[in-house]
Amino acid sequence: MLRACPLLLLSLIPLASAADGTAKGSIRLSGQSVELVDAIATPFVSGRSSTLQVFATSLPIDRVELTEDGRVNMLDTMGLEGIEGNTVVEITLHERSPAEACFKVMGAVGSASACAGAQLSVREATRVAGRIEWSQGDDRLAVDFDLPVLDEVEPRIRGTRLPAGGGELGQVVMRNFAELASGDGARVRATLPPDRQAIFDGMAPEARAMALQRMRDAIPTGVEIVGGWVDGDDARVHFDGRRAEQAFRGLAKLVRIDGKWYVTGTSTRF
Repeated sequence: MLRACPLLLLSLIPLASAADGTAKGSIRLSGQSVELVDAIATPFVSGRSSTLQVFATSLPIDRVELTEDGRVNMLDTMGLEGIEGNTVVEITLHERSPAEACFKVMGAVGSASACAGAQLSVREATRVAGRIEWSQGDDRLAVDFDLPVLDEVEPRIRGTRLPAGGGELGQVVMRNFAELASGDGARVRATLPPDRQAIFDGMAPEARAMALQRMRDAIPTGVEIVGGWVDGDDARVHFDGRRAEQAFRGLAKLVRIDGKWYVTGTSTRF
């Protein structure tokens, strides 16, 4: 998740579609009130948990960023808390206590944790709907939600979808892997964005050699570009590959600087 100005987020993040469900609510803590405008629901443990969590937020949720690696997990939901100006209400729904929901609040309105009454109209593996309410003195919370449960998901796109094979950007990713696999310092340096080239140049020879070896060891085999998107100077490329005989889905982040595309990072999901 990216830290960003709240007003900028409101202008850049597309509104949730009908398929994203609905959520609205409000919270008041220590004399401060905030409206909750968006939410997502996830299993507590991916693929094998009957406990569900709802994350209600005071700022719109960027679902492109959220789903870009094809899975919504703890790192994604933790990222919601790191957005400047955002208030997040994390609601935990235990199957063994359907009339109760425990929650914690983090963000601009302050912090708190408690358990509240829950009225669930739907609780399924793929959808959850209901309302939670809580009050203590002048503090209060109310959230209504009807949400799909997100786990394994189809990545959203921003901008334009890449052609089959990834086109130019797919070639950039494949060249990047080839150069890293070479272990040649000059070739590897040329793949790095300018700020990282300066860091590379300042490394001691022993540290540089170790870094080159780590990069070689991390290179996947059998890479096939399977999708992605480009939006101005920002792009994502999805690929399949193998490492140590184990198949995985990978994501490469790219940025264009002075007309040249650079891979700024990759992540994998086994």
